[in-house]
Amino acid sequence: MTTQGRKRAEADGLITQTLQTSLDSLRHVLLKAREPALGHEHAYEKAYAFWLEMWRDTFAAVQPTLTLHSDVFLRHREMSVIFLEEDPIGLIMYDFRDLSVRAHRDLSYFQHYPLEVVEELRTRGHCQLMLMGQLTVHPRWRRQSVGPFVSDALVGLSIKRFLASEASTMITFTRNDRSTQRLGYSFGAAALRQGHEAHGIASDVLAFHRDTVCECPTPGMAEVIARLWLDTQVAQRFSNLPASLHHAAESGVMPRSAVRAKRGA
Repeated sequence: MTTQGRKRAEADGLITQTLQTSLDSLRHVLLKAREPALGHEHAYEKAYAFWLEMWRDTFAAVQPTLTLHSDVFLRHREMSVIFLEEDPIGLIMYDFRDLSVRAHRDLSYFQHYPLEVVEELRTRGHCQLMLMGQLTVHPRWRRQSVGPFVSDALVGLSIKRFLASEASTMITFTRNDRSTQRLGYSFGAAALRQGHEAHGIASDVLAFHRDTVCECPTPGMAEVIARLWLDTQVAQRFSNLPASLHHAAESGVMPRSAVRAKRGA
């Protein structure tokens, strides 16, 4: 963390919150992306408003002629959102696709990947894909302000979600101008392509495989990620979550109330 970033974080009270006693104030919510689940309407609206504000700023810098609508948001199936009390400070989105289905292979989304990558995955038997993207962190919680915390946590939570899914591989493309490729490699990602251009920005196309993913190497972060995942708040009916909460103990996903009840047993 830079000296300037530390001073700014201290002024906002973020050092105390993130590096000392943050876990009591942070919570991870796994939300449906296409519609709010019953009981999660407020969190959903807060998450969408956060995503829209952050990505409008991003696209204004990269593609200023583009008007951002909700289509990109609604294309995803799920999202992990980290809240500081009632306010989102980080978000990452997921989708699940079956490459054995031609309609899935023909999705416009895959135009951002090299054409041969999708075919390579399919021929190697990696048809059940989890797609990860839209990594979003509030400016006051980015690396230059508080160090590697929220971005690491979001990718770590994505790994947890991937391992709890039926997907054999999780893929994404990075923003190399933000060094997100380094973040992916630190969790065991393999490069399918390097230096690929996506949205006009140099990107690496990454694949995460079940037998090669690893925990966050940043000291102390693996424990933070495990705690956030264990205390995940999730809707009772949830698409593509293995048997929903009936196999929570196996998948590692439980609502906060269930976790606390178990701890008190």
